[in-house]
Amino acid sequence: MAARILAPIQKNDGCSLFRIVTPSRYLESDFHIDLHQFHQNKYRRFPVRTQIPAIDGLLDKSWDRLKIPGRRRVVMNSRKYDATWLSRSFLSFDNKADREITNIVYDVDDAVWLSGEADHCFGHHCRNARVVFAGNSFIAQQAGKFTGRVAIVPTSVDTRRYMKLQSPKSHFNVGWIGSAQGFPYLAAIQASLLNFFEKNRDAKLVIVAERYPSELKLLAPFIQYTPWTIEGDVEAINSFSVGLMPLHDTDWDRGKCSFKMLQYMACEVPCIVSPVGMNVEVMAHREKYGSFGVMSADWDEVLTHYYNMPDSDRAIQGRAGRHVIADLFATEVVAQSIAGHLKNCLA
Repeated sequence: MAARILAPIQKNDGCSLFRIVTPSRYLESDFHIDLHQFHQNKYRRFPVRTQIPAIDGLLDKSWDRLKIPGRRRVVMNSRKYDATWLSRSFLSFDNKADREITNIVYDVDDAVWLSGEADHCFGHHCRNARVVFAGNSFIAQQAGKFTGRVAIVPTSVDTRRYMKLQSPKSHFNVGWIGSAQGFPYLAAIQASLLNFFEKNRDAKLVIVAERYPSELKLLAPFIQYTPWTIEGDVEAINSFSVGLMPLHDTDWDRGKCSFKMLQYMACEVPCIVSPVGMNVEVMAHREKYGSFGVMSADWDEVLTHYYNMPDSDRAIQGRAGRHVIADLFATEVVAQSIAGHLKNCLA
């Protein structure tokens, strides 16, 4: 009999999309995944902002408390299933739903124990998990403090969507894709980027996000902004000559699972990344597959290197990155790993 698994997901939640929804499409018939999408209060925060932190914080907490009945109903419903596949806490504060949920497949791709999002329930969810899917070794190490049932399962890339398109580039485009919450990473390297763009004024900085990066004032003359959409993200990445993934050297960033980098590689775009956390693990595959990018803190120098590199050499690096994704991070590959772990923990 097929195992029945309940997967509560947040609307427009990228984590749920790439950690649960997409891999579940590739799971064999031994597993029946019921996706429960929360419709109430689609906004994570109160949709009106006063820009006064104390007031906005109170509004957010009040908004979150309206979600409690819906989360409790999911917990009650979960008892009909063999397991509940969670990638986030139910609520961002201590609550009965998070305390009562058991029989969990806990899927973690961020250092959520360091944030206000899941610090109240990370240990509980790990202890009550049939298995913890950790997005990288740093997360696995933290989860291992609470349970021995930990498996490293990287974030996957749907290679049927993320691929190289025939999109000629009229400029050397330095690309970055993500949410506006990631703009501080670009701000931290703004001076180094400016050095590069002032020397190579025909180059562009392509930013793909939900809003224009107004805080990157020094780089404004070089920015080409593209609004992010789920339908247009692949085309946007294909406009990049190289892709950036700067990080800070912190535990929070060591918890990240390098999804930007993996997206670039799937679209055959060479990447330049900070030597932090999962980025280092992914870059280690250059020994087998050949170079598909560079780890560096000297952004100006590395960008100049790629700017002067022939298009044909960048294309070779792009193909090497695609081979890494196809062999190790493609959704169908990761789904096979997930299926194996589910069989073991639900047997």
